Amino acid sequence: MSSKIFISLAFSEFITEKGLSSVVESNRHFELHSILRSQSEISSTLQSKNAPDILLIDVFSEAFDVEKIMAYISFATKTKFIPITSPRSKNEYSKIIKSGIKSYLLKSCSEEEIIDCINATAKGDNYICSMVLDAMLIDQDAAKKEPSYKKTCDGLNISDREIEIIKLIAEGCINKEIADRLYLSNHTINTHRKNIMQKLGINNTAGIVLFAVKEKIVSANDFLFSSKD
Repeated sequence: MSSKIFISLAFSEFITEKGLSSVVESNRHFELHSILRSQSEISSTLQSKNAPDILLIDVFSEAFDVEKIMAYISFATKTKFIPITSPRSKNEYSKIIKSGIKSYLLKSCSEEEIIDCINATAKGDNYICSMVLDAMLIDQDAAKKEPSYKKTCDGLNISDREIEIIKLIAEGCINKEIADRLYLSNHTINTHRKNIMQKLGINNTAGIVLFAVKEKIVSANDFLFSSKD
């Protein structure tokens, strides 16, 4: 397996394309695979034997057909998509994410966020920027304010990394402590925390703790009698 992550870009804006090219080319773990400027180039690249590991794309660009892009996700088994767009409506975010996308960034995201997202997505983890999550969590029904747990972690599609973070949250660790233990940035931990709350249908730390105890991720006795302040 190659140590580098091969990345293609699909954007109609010159500035965005150049900025992302710079981020990719300046990182020794990344390799710029190709720059795609048309629907046909995207289609042929995704179907080739030498398809990229990651496609950074503005799915709402006028140069592309968003419905076709969503259809590509189903057959592009090697390539993982990371939409990078301007702010959109809650419904538009939901539509894209429900198509099978696991990561989503905005063009206002920092270089650190972009790099973290590429690395997480390449490993199969979810990475949705906090601003997108905030937009999707606005105006939830009152029923969703109460914990709506499912019976298993598998049913919620919670990753191993998220289980680690849930355990540490339940043990009383703050974001910085979790970041230090897992060698991740504070922003990455904050994004994981928001992803976890979205999946569980909760909006506070207490709900995460209750879920951890219910699913036996931590022991109720260990939590109740922890020596942490």
